[in-house]
Amino acid sequence: MPESSTSAPTAPPSNVADGNLSGLWNGTTSTGGYLGMAGKTRKITLVIQQVGDKLTGSYVCSAGNSLCRNGDNKGSIEGTANGNQVNLNIMLLPDASNCRYTGTLDYNGNGQYACYWQGQLVEQGTWEAGR
Repeated sequence: MPESSTSAPTAPPSNVADGNLSGLWNGTTSTGGYLGMAGKTRKITLVIQQVGDKLTGSYVCSAGNSLCRNGDNKGSIEGTANGNQVNLNIMLLPDASNCRYTGTLDYNGNGQYACYWQGQLVEQGTWEAGR
């Protein structure tokens, strides 16, 4: 007997289905209560490439955000993934501060972040992103 021609359920994008987090992620960060900046948000873009459990890519704090760290609107990403659990280190330029993002990333993502400059905690909060 031939198989039915009924439509199959829509599958997620292939890179998501095989556990690959590579792609363009748009999101926001929201600052915590550190240094009088509670509740400030910024739009961000992450472009991630995944090979095995290693993540690399680029970070952009979208134009028009008054809250980009010290005017740093671009950076590079290095990190790791264990399933949908991610640890990202984002080096921001030109001041060479870095932000560490931890959390989950699959169809959507969320977690916490902390930013450091010269070894001192200068910002912390939450993040969320989606494809």
